[in-house]
Parts: sequence; C-alpha cells; structure tokens
Amino acid sequence: MTLQVLRIKPVSHLIDVDDCEINYLVWGDSGKPGLLFVHGHNAHAH
Repeated sequence: MTLQVLRIKPVSHLIDVDDCEINYLVWGDSGKPGLLFVHGHNAHAH
C-alpha cells in the first residue's frame, strides 16, 4: 500500500498572498481534510 501512495503525482497550484506568489502542491482528493507542511530556506517538496 505504501508504494502506491508514493506513486501519486501532486498537482501544483499558485496563490497570491500580499503580493507574494506562493506555490503549493496537492496530493489525492482535494475535497478531504488536508495536512499542511510549512518549510523554508533550502527545504522543498522535491
């Protein structure tokens, strides 16, 4: 089961917050409750 989950490709979206463009990724069903990971500096989702 774990390997199936890792194969899901995220969908990239952009949102503008106070003139700052923020990119976020969505995995799975967007109608379900979400989990937000916030990172910075050299960390990234890839």
